[in-house]
Amino acid sequence: MSDQDRSTSQARLNELEAENARLRENEARYRTMLESVRDYAIVLLDSHGLVVSWGSGAEVLTGYSATEMVGQSIARLYPPEDVALDILGRELAQARQKGRVEAEYWRERKDGSRFWANTVITALQGRSDGQNGFVVVARDLTEARAANDALRQARDDLEIRVNERTAELQASETRFRMLLEGAPDAVIAVDHDGKIIFANGQTEVLFGYSQPELLGKPIEMLIPERYHHHHVEHRSHYSTTPRVRAMGSGLSLSGRRANGSEFPVDLMLSPIITEQGPLTMAIVRDVTERREAEARIKASEMRFRTLLEGAPDAVIAVDQQGKITFANGQTEVLFGYPYASLLGQSIEMLIPQRYHHRHLQHRQNYTDAPRVRAMGSGLALSGRRADGSEFPVDLMLSPIATEQGTLTMAIVRNVTERRQAEERIQAALEEKETLLKEIHHRVKNNLQVVASLFDLQAGTTTDPAVIAALREGQCRVRSMALIHETLYRTQDFSRIPFTTYLEQLSRTLLSSYAGDTHHVALDIEAEHVFLDLQIATPCGLLVNELLANSLKHAFPNKRPGRITVTLRRQDEKTVCLMVADDGIGLPPGFEPTRATSLGLQLVQMLSRQIRGKPHWDSQHGTRFELNFPA
Repeated sequence: MSDQDRSTSQARLNELEAENARLRENEARYRTMLESVRDYAIVLLDSHGLVVSWGSGAEVLTGYSATEMVGQSIARLYPPEDVALDILGRELAQARQKGRVEAEYWRERKDGSRFWANTVITALQGRSDGQNGFVVVARDLTEARAANDALRQARDDLEIRVNERTAELQASETRFRMLLEGAPDAVIAVDHDGKIIFANGQTEVLFGYSQPELLGKPIEMLIPERYHHHHVEHRSHYSTTPRVRAMGSGLSLSGRRANGSEFPVDLMLSPIITEQGPLTMAIVRDVTERREAEARIKASEMRFRTLLEGAPDAVIAVDQQGKITFANGQTEVLFGYPYASLLGQSIEMLIPQRYHHRHLQHRQNYTDAPRVRAMGSGLALSGRRADGSEFPVDLMLSPIATEQGTLTMAIVRNVTERRQAEERIQAALEEKETLLKEIHHRVKNNLQVVASLFDLQAGTTTDPAVIAALREGQCRVRSMALIHETLYRTQDFSRIPFTTYLEQLSRTLLSSYAGDTHHVALDIEAEHVFLDLQIATPCGLLVNELLANSLKHAFPNKRPGRITVTLRRQDEKTVCLMVADDGIGLPPGFEPTRATSLGLQLVQMLSRQIRGKPHWDSQHGTRFELNFPA
């Protein structure tokens, strides 16, 4: 090699070393830059997507250190679903083709949390070996995405609410128009100049104009012409001081139909603020029927007052404070006060002084719970005349609703003659009761004499059959005597406390069979039932026969047993009587209704007499049941 060639080679070598030095310096500066950038992740990848350089920004962003990532696939940061779709391979292929690709995806940190990353992948070109790599620049946009999502959601929500509100307003307007169209009264909207801008269907019906004939016309077309001038003034005054004017404000108003006829109306006014300016909403009601009804009521009231004036009893109206507001002429006659002296005075002036305090409380109770109180309610009441004399009265009270509030209408009747008649009747009744007691007492004594005669007659014979027959007759007479004794001891001769009678009858009957019944128990299960005399007497004889039959036949050979007598009400009109024993029962094939014995024939006869329905049962002893009207 010549000196010249060596000199050229050395120069070329020097240039290469200088170039390498510059490259190392640039690389050092690049690495320094990578290490200093912490807001962005800057990563170098080889052509296969493996990490060559891992800056501090990448470590801050992902939590992975350079030691953990260099030589590893950048796909480590991709969620499993993106790895399955080979998103990294697609991005690298696009970067090779286009030179640069930008995308936003969810990426995963070392701790498993995800962040929304904006990633720019740039392909590196120009390497002599063809193994060109990639530069990846990524930044965390999670907060920005959340803010954008919130903003978008708020915008969507706002749009939804606006749409919903618009729909509500449209629906509300539709409903409002439907309500106005369906209203039973005429509804008219009038602008500031008194022009009609809305009228519902009832307005057409009420006034006889079609809607086109009404719209844009002055409201005075619906008012009698003689009132036009005053109405314009009233309308102008209302426009300056609008307010709600309720129905029935006291003015007598009239409307005018298309045919010129007039009719009474009631009116409600209400100001409404709209986009077109203030309007007045008028609701017009035809009160023709009401006015006619009021006239009929006035006429009826006059007739009512005329009737009250002609009533044979005193009629007094009292308000809630106990003041007299009306009194008919009979009140003056009955109490001796002139009409003018009664009005406005306390009702207590017509009551004896000693009852005033009690009457005030009664009056307050009645005012709190008013009700109709008929005549003859049982209270002994007295009235007081103007001269101080007292007299017995009967009273009827009735609440009446009026425009002035609830009044109490009192009808007062002088019952002096009736009380005197009642006293005479009561004295006669007491005398009658004394006589009845004496009669029952004597009948009872006579029946006891007859029973004693049976006893004496039984002592004259030794025939068991005769003695048994006499004893049965004696028991029947005693049962009837017991009825009269019960009546004698009670205060009510129309009814007998049959429960008490049953207990006494059972004891009497057991004592008659004292020597033969110590082995038999008797239970009385009876409700408190009262029977008329006409039913009690045959019913008592019936029980007597049934008990006697059980005592004689149900328990032979001193067999122990129990007899139960039950008396109860089936309902308000029916009583059930049952006599049952747990003895040997009826003989096989025995039919009580066809028996020839006197006792069972009496049972059938007495059952028919009290209109009862007898029923026999002999499955467990013998049971007789009879339902009869009380």
